[in-house]
Amino acid sequence: MDRVLGGRYRLTREVAYGATGIVWRAVDLRGGAPVAVKMLRPEAANRPDLVAAFVTETEIVAGLDHPCLVRPREVLEQDRQRALVMELIEGEDLRRRLRRTGPVPPAIAADVAARLAGALAYLHRRGIVHGAVQPGNLLVPVDGGPVRLVDFGAARRVGAGSAWPTTQATPEYAAPEVIVGAPPAPASDVYALGIL
Repeated sequence: MDRVLGGRYRLTREVAYGATGIVWRAVDLRGGAPVAVKMLRPEAANRPDLVAAFVTETEIVAGLDHPCLVRPREVLEQDRQRALVMELIEGEDLRRRLRRTGPVPPAIAADVAARLAGALAYLHRRGIVHGAVQPGNLLVPVDGGPVRLVDFGAARRVGAGSAWPTTQATPEYAAPEVIVGAPPAPASDVYALGIL
């Protein structure tokens, strides 16, 4: 693909495809650094509810700064489409890693859980619930750096009044109250961490 966003980010290849979004590997033409760019899938871009959820996601991610969360670079709007530019984490998600290599040793699992708990505490202090803590949303960097919690598509601010996309919840990791239709709360993220 030869598409440049904002006159700066050249999309090179698709790296992830989700229910509503696509994540592209891209190159920052100002310096050549690799980045990740998340955009709504074309069919999702025509649904006002999904566009609103993506706008919420970009606003939430734009204000984050924690070593175990994917770091934002900027939010772009071009041709009536919004894109979230983030650091690119070279690695694989924990779900794929577990399928490939099996369970991790207990000491590593405890370290990952502690780091993720710190990231969730950071979010919860800011009134943000991730809403989708599960192995597919944890990236394991190849450089040995800390795991990163990604995909804030289900994240919301507590008490913001916006609808929660409960259809995006992975049932195996969703708290019982979420399964019956209540909005996720900080305790729901902690429950998902415990299951993870």
